Amino acid sequence: ARSPESAGLVSVLLEGPPNGGKTALAAQLAKNSDFPFIKVCSPEDMVGFSESAKCLQIRKVFDDAYKSSLSCILVDNIERLLDYGPIGPRYSNLTLQALLVLLKKQPPKGRKLLIICTTSRKICIGDDGT
Repeated sequence: ARSPESAGLVSVLLEGPPNGGKTALAAQLAKNSDFPFIKVCSPEDMVGFSESAKCLQIRKVFDDAYKSSLSCILVDNIERLLDYGPIGPRYSNLTLQALLVLLKKQPPKGRKLLIICTTSRKICIGDDGT
């Protein structure tokens, strides 16, 4: 993401079993990036939030990241952010749509954004990665 030749947006998804070290690996990658802005977007930080409040908080993380020339966002436990449930399957469509837009949105000109997401639920990820 730091390379001048790279696109403004680079995203990575780490998938694996629960308690397999995905968050630790993602945090180490973010730390080693030496980007001046690093923010973790975690479901633990949004306990008790309504769907709308959760979407606003996620959007704020991305808006804050766009202010720095080099930013890294760690979206931890993406399936829990979406309130994913394997029976149905069920999830928050409002939160999903907000995340899809933000994960694909190019940062402003002259800005670079690295997004690292983690999940323990490969089944909730479609064939196209969404």
